[in-house]
Amino acid sequence: MESISKGLVNVLQIFGLSRFRGLLLFFSVSVYVAGCSSKPEVELTTVSGVVTERGQPVGNADVQFYPESEAATSGALTGPDGRFELMYADGRKGASPGSHQVVITTGGMAAEGEAGGGDGPPPAAPAEPVQYRQQVEVSAGPNELKFEISTMTK
Repeated sequence: MESISKGLVNVLQIFGLSRFRGLLLFFSVSVYVAGCSSKPEVELTTVSGVVTERGQPVGNADVQFYPESEAATSGALTGPDGRFELMYADGRKGASPGSHQVVITTGGMAAEGEAGGGDGPPPAAPAEPVQYRQQVEVSAGPNELKFEISTMTK
């Protein structure tokens, strides 16, 4: 230990630093390196499900899960069958376990296949977007959820 201490003192003298300044530099670099280390990855659990209205699948609905924790949001767009599988903000599948405010937005987007063109009449204008909200608990392990938007809060 004494040889390490003498070696450190020699290095400090080479750079013209006093012991105090050397220690200050060492602690500053240590704090900087510790602060630059990445945050641990959030553990995710799979979340999938279906969005329906009066029992019929709702396609092209935007499904967003806003966690009450410090984790980021997860979201998905439903397919024509109303099904979705959440993706976390960093691109991984799933959502963080815990309580989430779910916001489902329908309308305001042209449904798949309604881009226009061809010989038929132009597509109808998209409906105004409508948001539905519900509080849910995401548990560890796979989650299969069903949202019946006619019973959700607007």
